Amino acid sequence: MSFSGGVRACLGWRFALTEIQAFLTEVVGKFEFALTEKSERIRREPCMVMAPTVEGEVKNGVQLPLRVSVAPRTENVY
Repeated sequence: MSFSGGVRACLGWRFALTEIQAFLTEVVGKFEFALTEKSERIRREPCMVMAPTVEGEVKNGVQLPLRVSVAPRTENVY
């Protein structure tokens, strides 16, 4: 059984994709993302795609320093 393309492709692949998107939206929405002090030193490094690197730390590879914290809870009214 194939899960990719063709006549016998998985019937639920679109549903699975929608489920993953909904899950990520819920999870990412519970956090706050902010740039760190290194953000002023972020440069784009050309390769196959433009990748963010910290100036002077190219040997460490692709990086985008972020400060991640839990978002404050809010009352949801439905």
